[in-house]
Amino acid sequence: MFEAGISWDQTLIMPLMDSLAILETYLDRKAIEQYKQSELVWASLAPHTKDKLSPPKQPELLG
Repeated sequence: MFEAGISWDQTLIMPLMDSLAILETYLDRKAIEQYKQSELVWASLAPHTKDKLSPPKQPELLG
């Protein structure tokens, strides 16, 4: 045990948890960015098409 009460196992897992949290944040932001882009394309094209276009589906994280 370290003086702070953290075991060796915890010191090895903490950087992995930080990396996974960063990856999750990156993927969330990327999904939102892709959704916004597809929404802009839909909003630009929908008024000018003969057939009705359905809007893009929201990512689950925006729920």
